[in-house]
Amino acid sequence: MDKGLEARLDNVEEQLRRFVEVMESMGRDLNRPVAAVRDGYYEASLTNAGSIIETMLRDVWRREGIKGEGKKKTIEQLFSVVKEQAKMDRIVQDYVRDIQLVRNRAAHGEEIVPEDCVETLRKLSVVLEWYFSKYIGEHQPEGEEEIVEEKKRRLPIGRVVMISLLVLTLIGAVLVK
Repeated sequence: MDKGLEARLDNVEEQLRRFVEVMESMGRDLNRPVAAVRDGYYEASLTNAGSIIETMLRDVWRREGIKGEGKKKTIEQLFSVVKEQAKMDRIVQDYVRDIQLVRNRAAHGEEIVPEDCVETLRKLSVVLEWYFSKYIGEHQPEGEEEIVEEKKRRLPIGRVVMISLLVLTLIGAVLVK
C-alpha cells in the first residue's frame, strides 16, 4: 500500500475509534476491517464493514419501532424500510448503498483493491457519525463537517440533474401537445 493510501487509512482509523466502544457492545469490532486492510485481506475488510452496517440498520429498525422482526431481514430489506423511517440524509443513504455494493462485489469474487477498502471505511465512518449523532445520546460527535462538506460537493450536481429533468419534462410536455 502506498504512503498516501496508508495515511488515509490512518485517518479513517482515527475517525472510527470514536465509535469502537459502543459498536463492541453491539458485537461489532471496528478494528477488524482496518486490520484486515493492513494485512491484505481486502474482501474480509469489506465483509466486516457490511456486517457493521447491517448491525446498525437492525438497531435503527429497533429504535424506530418498526414493526416486524429486523433480525430476519436482509440488508436490502432493512435498508429499504429504515432509510424512510429514520429520515436518513441522502448522503448517508448513498454511502450505505455504496458499502452494500462493494461488499457484494467482494463476496462474488470481483477484484478488490486497497483503495476500495479505504474509501468504504471512510464512508462507514460518515454513516456511523450520522447514526451516533441521531441515536446514541451520550456520544457527542466531533462535528458533522464531513456530511456537510459532502452535501456541498454534491449540491451543484443535484441542481444540474434537477434542472435537466425539469427541462426534459417541459420539452416532453410541449412535444405531446
